[in-house]
Amino acid sequence: MKTKPVPAMFVVWALTKPGPKWRQVSEPMDRAELVLVIRDQWKLGRMARIERAPVAEAA
Repeated sequence: MKTKPVPAMFVVWALTKPGPKWRQVSEPMDRAELVLVIRDQWKLGRMARIERAPVAEAA
């Protein structure tokens, strides 16, 4: 029996103040949808990155 591959879920982390500290700024979702979140964070002057969501959060 073949199992269906689970789509990878990602979250956006942004460097926020005070700190600076990396904080999660999005819910787990498909990577393509997070491009707009990254763009918005950059417009606010924050560095942002996409990382794979932990399995427990993505489920």
